[in-house]
Amino acid sequence: MTATTNLESNNTISPSFPYAKLLSAKSVDTRIDDLSKHSLIVRNHETHDVFSDSAGHINHLSHHYLAAYSLGASMDKLQTIYDVYASYMRPRPPSIGVLTDKTYQQHLGNRDAYTSYLEYFTKEIEHRGMLDAIRFWMFHDNEKDNMLPRVLGSGIHPLIHLGYAVEFNLPLIAAESLSMAASSEDTLKHFFAAAAPPAVPNQQASATCSIKDIVAKVNCDPAFDGIVKFTDKIKVLSVLASAHKAGSKISEYVAQWSIKDLKSSLQELYTQVMLLYASTGIRGNSSQSPKIDFFLAHCLTSIHAAHTLLPYLTPLQAEWLLRGHLATTLVCYIGCGRPQVQPESLVKYEGTNIKSLTSLSAVPDASDDDTSKTKWHEVIKRSLAPEIQEPHYIKVVRALALGQVVFDDPPSLKDVWLKAAQLTMDVAERSAGEISGWDFAGIGFDETWQ
Repeated sequence: MTATTNLESNNTISPSFPYAKLLSAKSVDTRIDDLSKHSLIVRNHETHDVFSDSAGHINHLSHHYLAAYSLGASMDKLQTIYDVYASYMRPRPPSIGVLTDKTYQQHLGNRDAYTSYLEYFTKEIEHRGMLDAIRFWMFHDNEKDNMLPRVLGSGIHPLIHLGYAVEFNLPLIAAESLSMAASSEDTLKHFFAAAAPPAVPNQQASATCSIKDIVAKVNCDPAFDGIVKFTDKIKVLSVLASAHKAGSKISEYVAQWSIKDLKSSLQELYTQVMLLYASTGIRGNSSQSPKIDFFLAHCLTSIHAAHTLLPYLTPLQAEWLLRGHLATTLVCYIGCGRPQVQPESLVKYEGTNIKSLTSLSAVPDASDDDTSKTKWHEVIKRSLAPEIQEPHYIKVVRALALGQVVFDDPPSLKDVWLKAAQLTMDVAERSAGEISGWDFAGIGFDETWQ
């Protein structure tokens, strides 16, 4: 299966690059735009496991490669990204046997079955077409398969992976995504079962709240007290383990979200996730450096994926995905200690090269020279620097860049997307581009700041 074959005519996608508005023409022109010629993506697909170790961590090679590609990386840079990952990725596991429509459910949640699922979903995509297969399986018989909770599981990586598949028209990535989801646990089913939308979209009787209101309620709700302790090593797992206590409560909150229309609701969720990610780790006038939560970063990169998928879903499917994503975001928010959301602190943030901003919106028809002077161009160049090898930094910058291009700055929050990206790269460079720059201790706990 090659990178661009087996798409039915009604499933055709033309990859677009909204980030090009932030790039110089030179950086865009140096790419080979036909991804079928990028043999490294096919080689990774044919050679490596989608799980990088027995603990279930994800192979980020294609994420890093495609994020860098979309932001104008050279072919040499893309080769370097591949070489780094290929040096330690483990091979695909052996097949456990041929899966059929009657037997595929027997191995759900089993990572050792990844290769068998990959063969199964490759055939499904060849038969249905990529988009129809995604639509069918994401929302397929969820009482038995729980596929949407699985797509949102494993650190939200199956959803992120699906976003890349659709954005770049890559059926082989879609097959990996569905196989990753099928091989993942369905733990999140306890956190938004009650939030499954009714037959008619946008008709939740109790849906009267904004996401901002919901986050404020969750922040001070004693029902979540004691679920996560500072001493817990992986705090999100503590939330997931408390499904009996937190699951129904989060479902109730998710059901309260008022979705008036999908376009404005996507913008609301995307913007609020950005603020949860970027404004919760700034301690006012404190001399302490900002911190950014690793799991909230995944909420941001996955809402980018949701933005990519939504145009191809039915209104009911789209609402279900948005509510499921909100539930997952609340799990991550509780996991990091329910920190205060501080948009004003983000607006006031002045990091490296933040002063004398040249906003993207101020130069809509900029020449190449003008574009190269924008702060967005500087941030993107920094995300592509050789020393930034940890993949999540560039993925976050890309998600923020899309927010800037598609939604622009919210009222009274000037340059907030840019400042979030700048903060991200300041943290990345402070940690020499390593994973240690991300916070795992819980930015909502006072102990983290002591």
